[in-house]
Amino acid sequence: MKSLLLMADDGMSGLVWLQMARNHLQAGKTVLAITDPLNTHEAIGTGDGLPGYRDGLAGHPGFRTTTAGREDAEALLQQLKALDADTVVMFNMSPFEFVSVESRWRDVLSFCAQSPLEMVLATYYPASLWMRDLAQLMRMSSEVPALTGVDWDYIAGYRLVTESNVDDVRQVFPGLAGQIAVPVNHTEPMVPGEVTWQVINRMGTYESRAVYAQLDANIASLPALWDVRHGHQQIVHPSPSAAPNNPTLFRRLIVAVRSIC
Repeated sequence: MKSLLLMADDGMSGLVWLQMARNHLQAGKTVLAITDPLNTHEAIGTGDGLPGYRDGLAGHPGFRTTTAGREDAEALLQQLKALDADTVVMFNMSPFEFVSVESRWRDVLSFCAQSPLEMVLATYYPASLWMRDLAQLMRMSSEVPALTGVDWDYIAGYRLVTESNVDDVRQVFPGLAGQIAVPVNHTEPMVPGEVTWQVINRMGTYESRAVYAQLDANIASLPALWDVRHGHQQIVHPSPSAAPNNPTLFRRLIVAVRSIC
């Protein structure tokens, strides 16, 4: 399973990455988390400050960490090649960002694309550009075009697909192009404090909306947000009256969009 988290500064990506790691550990897997040594937050991405290594992962016998900076591609590649088959590799960084400056990172990405190991890779993107001008982002960055080299099974992130970028998203992820669609509830107004999280997999495109302030305590009970094998067959609607009037009630909406054949 090749999974990708595309991140924006909503903090949601850190919670999802953390719960993915917990889920693999609870299933008896070994998790190797790889981070850039310059990532001072020890978190998924930059600026969210989520202490990922200290919140339920540190000290677990199946949880291992390593660092890989710009100059460490060769050492990391050898480490990846030596891993046991049941190890889940979770990049707590974007291995794509070094491709344009260090050619050896292409070997790392090639290994990630071809390896039978289950992997979760994370990459940061400017949300406004991704949603409104992905074509420009593809021209500006060597990182985004590099995504096309992996046949992704699962992609998740903040508001990935919109009317203005759907064709470009299909170009970035050609292996899932037939499953990429604009969610049907995309134009519905947002509730204050609500975040939008989308998932693209072999079954289709899905959108979840949730009140971010209540995600931290509830995310373990919401597998649609973080379980890469979740069926995404349910549509859950909040009570029409309870959501606006009761701020303590967790409000979420999951809409399954049919696959485009």
